[in-house]
Amino acid sequence: MRTVAGCRLALIGVALLQGAALSQGAALSQAAPDRSTSSCGVAPNSIVSRSPSGLAQVGNLELLFMDAHISPPRRLPASGVLRGLQAEVTAYRIAPDGARTIVASSVKTMGGGADTQSEHVTFTLDLPIDAAERDAAITDYLAGLVRAAAASTSERERAMVPSLQAVTPSTFVPLFRQHRVGRYRVDCRVLDEGRQLAASSGEFEVLFKGRFFDQPGFRAK
Repeated sequence: MRTVAGCRLALIGVALLQGAALSQGAALSQAAPDRSTSSCGVAPNSIVSRSPSGLAQVGNLELLFMDAHISPPRRLPASGVLRGLQAEVTAYRIAPDGARTIVASSVKTMGGGADTQSEHVTFTLDLPIDAAERDAAITDYLAGLVRAAAASTSERERAMVPSLQAVTPSTFVPLFRQHRVGRYRVDCRVLDEGRQLAASSGEFEVLFKGRFFDQPGFRAK
């Protein structure tokens, strides 16, 4: 038969185990709070208009800024160092019949911020046109420069023809920015040093505003 002292010891042991479990649970909760809400969408400064249904619309030649939010914000770890959030995306082009096709995309983190309620990361999203279309546009532009220099009345400009003919399309690739036109759904994943914290999605439309080399500074008036 168990003695009173033995029962007391057993109850104390159970209480200690329960206390340890509660402490561990509290520590885990403090280290990684549940992400009750998250969102992803076009940043207000990139929206040029809205469709009749309220869908955000952006231009095909402008930097496309996106914001991804999580709530609640992360807590400061014991190290005292909290690195900025990162984002990665999968972009789908939506056809008129609703079918989705994954398209090439890339992101570049631009910054972020937080308050007591939420935290966000801001990044640019690139939805480039096909490489063949891009290279054709660059080649056409370079050919135009050569023709203009060869026909110039300036001897100095005519002397530039060999140098212009030696320029390859790859020279302009890092500068070239022209998004695909169409409607898109973007699935965003918010990362903390590579670990996914939350996922959400947003839709928007890219409108045609011109071709890259039609912009001021590229075409002579």
